[in-house]
Amino acid sequence: MKRFLVLLGVLCLAVGLKLNGGLDNCGYAGTPGVGKYDTHSVDFSTDPQRYDVVGDMDTAEDIIKNLKAKELFRERAGDIDIIYAYSCMLGRAVDVHGCKVNLMIAVSERGVTLGTPLIYGSY
Repeated sequence: MKRFLVLLGVLCLAVGLKLNGGLDNCGYAGTPGVGKYDTHSVDFSTDPQRYDVVGDMDTAEDIIKNLKAKELFRERAGDIDIIYAYSCMLGRAVDVHGCKVNLMIAVSERGVTLGTPLIYGSY
């Protein structure tokens, strides 16, 4: 009976993934322009982490709210708005302009990029 329930659970998971379009729509790192941010679909247990998601400034503000982060300051680089924040839900922080930062969010016309403790590479 136990094996049957496990098999049934795996089968339900597989059918659910198939109906949902697989794992490609989860908003995981390295998938620019795919998925929608969801605090349950990202894993910040190790750093550095980077996620590229569809969205705008409202999405960035939702991310800050969902991670219970405190916005520290903002910068603008060309057409990119950059938000620096700190969340007790995240790991290691680095010093940026005298502030402990462990969440960096860049918002551009291409979408939203977030990283912890910072975004490494282009955004």
